[in-house]
Amino acid sequence: MIPFLRTLALLLLLVQGIPALASRQLDKERVDIEGMATNAVRAKALLELATSHAEKDVNLSLMHAHDALGLARLSGNDELVHDALTLIAKAQLELGLHAEYMKSTLEALEISRARQDAVSMAADLRALALAYRHSLRPDRAIQESRNALAILLQTKDTVAIDMAYRGLVEELILGGAHQEALRICDQALDRARERNDMLAQARLWLLVGEAMSHQRKFGNALPYLVRADRVLDSLGNREDRFRAAVGRARAALGMGMAEEAASWVDRAERTAASGNPARSAEVLSELRYRVALARGDQATALALLQGIQAARDSMYNARSAQQIAGLQTMYELEVKEQANRRLQEKNDLNEERITAQNARSELLLTLLAVASVLVLVLGASFWNNYRVVRRLRLKNQVIRRQSDEIHAKNMELERNNLRLAESIVSE
Repeated sequence: MIPFLRTLALLLLLVQGIPALASRQLDKERVDIEGMATNAVRAKALLELATSHAEKDVNLSLMHAHDALGLARLSGNDELVHDALTLIAKAQLELGLHAEYMKSTLEALEISRARQDAVSMAADLRALALAYRHSLRPDRAIQESRNALAILLQTKDTVAIDMAYRGLVEELILGGAHQEALRICDQALDRARERNDMLAQARLWLLVGEAMSHQRKFGNALPYLVRADRVLDSLGNREDRFRAAVGRARAALGMGMAEEAASWVDRAERTAASGNPARSAEVLSELRYRVALARGDQATALALLQGIQAARDSMYNARSAQQIAGLQTMYELEVKEQANRRLQEKNDLNEERITAQNARSELLLTLLAVASVLVLVLGASFWNNYRVVRRLRLKNQVIRRQSDEIHAKNMELERNNLRLAESIVSE
């Protein structure tokens, strides 16, 4: 119990130190990213940061992934958008934000469908099945697991298909459909035998044993668990060996073999999976409690039960604190996103105003140019008319002067004619 309580204490300390640590880390790590050239490059860098912080600081990972999502959307790269949504969903699941996790997963699934990426679609459907499991909807979890398997069967990706088979079987077991789980296991085992994949067969044998144990058919489950344990002990990872030991312990308890169950619990503790130590500690405590009951050790069983209850209370408090920290992070990100959206809207409005102002300025300049041309044309026309009128006036003056001169000469001729006539008459 001490390691388990120590883990819970460390988890509480981690949750309490998240805001200040996240702020310092963000200021330190953004220096290089802000100077990068394109939105796509910056988004990739932030995704790498989010991945590196996923194990040690979920809130910081969530912040980086959220910022990467914004840049990825600006870049128009759907693959980066999908990767960012996947990391965001993973962080939200770790923080216990199941509603937000489902929302992010559904958005990622839409992008996968638009891209027609079968592998990504299957992974998103498995994530959606997990979301339905946390929402206590085993029927929908089974349905989405079936959909994921159906998609992957068309890809010929052996590893992904094996994982999809196991995921579907796990959901069927959790949903109580044990006979169908066994039928699906038989199908998957046939595929594994065809390629002589012992590790895949062992993992499926383990699931068969777990399904039979859930049906309380411990005697039938034991041969499968033994075969799985032998192979996984040499070929499997720590999680495989831990699950095999837990399965053997539960089968032994079901058959009333308390001492053998205790030895398997000890082995499970030695091979406890490192990925989720709190969950491993909870499983081990529950098994030790059942072993104590099987031995008839009521005092030890009571102490273990009290420890389990205290651990669950501590875990609940830690999970609540973590959820509050996660909600605070999501709220801060939402506020930041709203501020960015308002700033973007303001920038768009300013850009529209500037565009309209430029258009008005261009129109005014055009009108001024047209008016100037008209003024020049009118001025030139006026000047030309003025010159024509002036020429006509001068011509008229010349003509009038010539007319006056001709008239004067005519008068002079008439006088001469009169004098000539008078002289003729007088002679």
